[in-house]
Amino acid sequence: QRFCSPLRGISGPLLCLCTAAVASGMAGMEVEVLRYHGIPETSVISIRAGSTRRQVNVSSLDRPLKFPGGPEQCGTFKVDVLDLLGSARVAFDPSESEYCLSLDPADESSQRVMEVAFSTRRQGEPR
Repeated sequence: QRFCSPLRGISGPLLCLCTAAVASGMAGMEVEVLRYHGIPETSVISIRAGSTRRQVNVSSLDRPLKFPGGPEQCGTFKVDVLDLLGSARVAFDPSESEYCLSLDPADESSQRVMEVAFSTRRQGEPR
C-alpha cells in the first residue's frame, strides 16, 4: 500500500510511504520512505503507526522502519519532521541523579539560550 501526502502549492508528494507486511509468520509491518521534498538533510522524520513511533535521520533513509503491528492494526499514520536546534553531551556519573545542561545552538549565529534539566533513576524506583 502507498500513502502520499500532497505538498501545498507544489505538484508531487511531500512524503510518500510504502507499507508492507513482514514476510515472516510474525505480525509486523515495514514502512519505507520512498521520496520526500523540501525536508533538510539534517532533519529527523518521525513516523507513528498506531501507538508505536520510529525516528530516523533523513540522511539515513536507506532501510525501512519496522513496526510490531500489521498495517490493518495501526489505524493512522502520523509523520513529524524534526530539526536540530541545539545539543549538549554529558557523561553519566553514578553518584549523580540530576543533570542540568546548557545546549549549544546548532546555528552558531543564534542568540537563543537553551537549557534542559533531567533526573535519572532505575525503572520502578520512586521519584
